[in-house]
Amino acid sequence: MIKYKIILLAGLFEKDIEDKIYKAYVCVDENGLIAKYRKLSPFINKHISAGNEYCIFDLKGWKCSILICYDNNIFENAHTSRAPGPCCPKMDADPTLSTTRAGANHI
Repeated sequence: MIKYKIILLAGLFEKDIEDKIYKAYVCVDENGLIAKYRKLSPFINKHISAGNEYCIFDLKGWKCSILICYDNNIFENAHTSRAPGPCCPKMDADPTLSTTRAGANHI
C-alpha cells in the first residue's frame, strides 16, 4: 500500500553495464523512475564518464529538465534543456545563478 504520493529527486553515482561511472540525478514517484540525467561535464574526476543527452520530462503538467552542478553554468546547456511551455526552474545552491538562467531562458 502506498501511503504518501510524493515525488523525489536525488543525486547519485550510477554504474552502467560497461562499468562506466556517471554522476546522475533521478526523479521518481510511486510508480518508479520518471526521468534520469547524467552529468555532461564531469571534468573534476577522470573516473566519471560524461552523459550524452539532455533530460526534458513532464511532471504533473509541468515541463522540467535537470542539470547538475557545472552543467548549469554553461549557457548552451541551460538554454537547450529549457522545455517549451510552462517550466519549473531548478533552484541552484547559488540563487543568483538560478535567477540569471531563468531570465536568460525567459521563464
